[in-house]
Amino acid sequence: MSMKHFLQRSRVPFEVIAHPAAFDAQHLAHALHIPGQRVAKTVLLRIGHHDRYVVAILPSTYRIDFAKLSSFFGGATVELATEHEIGLRCPDCEFGVVPPFG
Repeated sequence: MSMKHFLQRSRVPFEVIAHPAAFDAQHLAHALHIPGQRVAKTVLLRIGHHDRYVVAILPSTYRIDFAKLSSFFGGATVELATEHEIGLRCPDCEFGVVPPFG
Protein backbone atom coordinates (compact mmCIF):
# COMPACT_ATOMS: atom_id res chain seq x y z
CA MET A 1 0.00 0.00 0.00
CA SER A 2 1.37 3.42 -0.89
CA MET A 3 1.98 6.05 1.77
CA LYS A 4 -0.62 8.36 0.20
CA HIS A 5 -3.24 5.59 0.22
CA PHE A 6 -2.38 4.66 3.80
CA LEU A 7 -2.83 8.25 4.99
CA GLN A 8 -6.07 8.68 3.05
CA ARG A 9 -7.50 5.41 4.35
CA SER A 10 -6.52 6.38 7.89
CA ARG A 11 -8.15 9.79 7.41
CA VAL A 12 -4.94 11.60 8.25
CA PRO A 13 -4.86 15.11 6.81
CA PHE A 14 -1.73 15.79 4.78
CA GLU A 15 -0.42 18.04 2.06
CA VAL A 16 1.92 17.09 -0.75
CA ILE A 17 4.51 19.83 -1.24
CA ALA A 18 6.37 19.90 -4.53
CA HIS A 19 10.04 20.83 -4.19
CA PRO A 20 13.31 20.46 -6.07
CA ALA A 21 15.23 17.25 -5.53
CA ALA A 22 17.14 17.34 -2.23
CA PHE A 23 19.81 14.88 -1.09
CA ASP A 24 19.08 15.32 2.60
CA ALA A 25 16.74 17.05 5.04
CA GLN A 26 18.98 20.09 5.47
CA HIS A 27 18.97 20.74 1.72
CA LEU A 28 15.21 20.18 1.69
CA ALA A 29 14.76 22.83 4.39
CA HIS A 30 16.88 25.22 2.33
CA ALA A 31 14.86 24.47 -0.83
CA LEU A 32 11.61 25.11 1.06
CA HIS A 33 12.99 28.27 2.69
CA ILE A 34 12.27 27.08 6.22
CA PRO A 35 14.58 26.54 9.22
CA GLY A 36 16.19 23.10 9.47
CA GLN A 37 14.71 22.62 12.95
CA ARG A 38 11.24 22.55 11.32
CA VAL A 39 12.10 19.69 8.94
CA ALA A 40 12.31 16.15 10.25
CA LYS A 41 14.57 13.49 8.86
CA THR A 42 13.72 9.83 9.07
CA VAL A 43 16.55 7.34 9.47
CA LEU A 44 16.50 3.53 9.36
CA LEU A 45 18.93 1.97 11.81
CA ARG A 46 20.14 -1.63 11.96
CA ILE A 47 20.50 -2.89 15.52
CA GLY A 48 22.97 -5.73 15.98
CA HIS A 49 23.43 -8.31 13.28
CA HIS A 50 20.02 -9.99 13.48
CA ASP A 51 18.00 -7.96 10.96
CA ARG A 52 16.42 -5.85 13.69
CA TYR A 53 15.60 -2.36 12.44
CA VAL A 54 14.26 0.79 14.06
CA VAL A 55 13.07 4.05 12.57
CA ALA A 56 14.41 7.25 14.13
CA ILE A 57 12.82 10.63 13.42
CA LEU A 58 14.71 13.73 14.43
CA PRO A 59 15.07 17.39 13.41
CA SER A 60 17.29 17.75 10.35
CA THR A 61 19.81 19.76 12.38
CA TYR A 62 20.41 16.89 14.86
CA ARG A 63 22.90 14.05 14.61
CA ILE A 64 22.58 10.51 15.90
CA ASP A 65 24.74 9.59 18.89
CA PHE A 66 25.54 5.98 18.00
CA ALA A 67 27.35 5.32 21.30
CA LYS A 68 24.27 6.35 23.34
CA LEU A 69 21.97 4.30 21.13
CA SER A 70 24.26 1.29 21.46
CA SER A 71 24.12 1.66 25.24
CA PHE A 72 20.31 1.97 25.08
CA PHE A 73 20.14 -1.27 23.08
CA GLY A 74 22.29 -3.18 25.56
CA GLY A 75 25.62 -2.66 23.80
CA ALA A 76 24.42 -3.86 20.39
CA THR A 77 26.04 -2.42 17.30
CA VAL A 78 23.93 0.39 15.83
CA GLU A 79 24.49 1.37 12.21
CA LEU A 80 22.68 3.21 9.45
CA ALA A 81 20.86 0.80 7.18
CA THR A 82 22.24 0.66 3.65
CA GLU A 83 20.24 1.99 0.71
CA HIS A 84 19.70 -1.64 -0.34
CA GLU A 85 18.22 -2.47 3.08
CA ILE A 86 16.01 0.62 2.90
CA GLY A 87 14.79 -0.42 -0.54
CA LEU A 88 13.86 -3.88 0.72
CA ARG A 89 11.90 -2.48 3.66
CA CYS A 90 10.35 0.54 1.90
CA PRO A 91 9.55 -0.78 -1.59
CA ASP A 92 6.85 1.79 -2.41
CA CYS A 93 9.13 4.76 -1.65
CA GLU A 94 11.64 6.54 -3.83
CA PHE A 95 15.15 5.07 -3.65
CA GLY A 96 16.77 5.87 -0.30
CA VAL A 97 13.64 7.38 1.25
CA VAL A 98 12.48 6.16 4.66
CA PRO A 99 8.88 7.00 5.61
CA PRO A 100 8.24 8.19 9.18
CA PHE A 101 6.30 5.00 10.01
CA GLY A 102 7.69 1.75 11.40
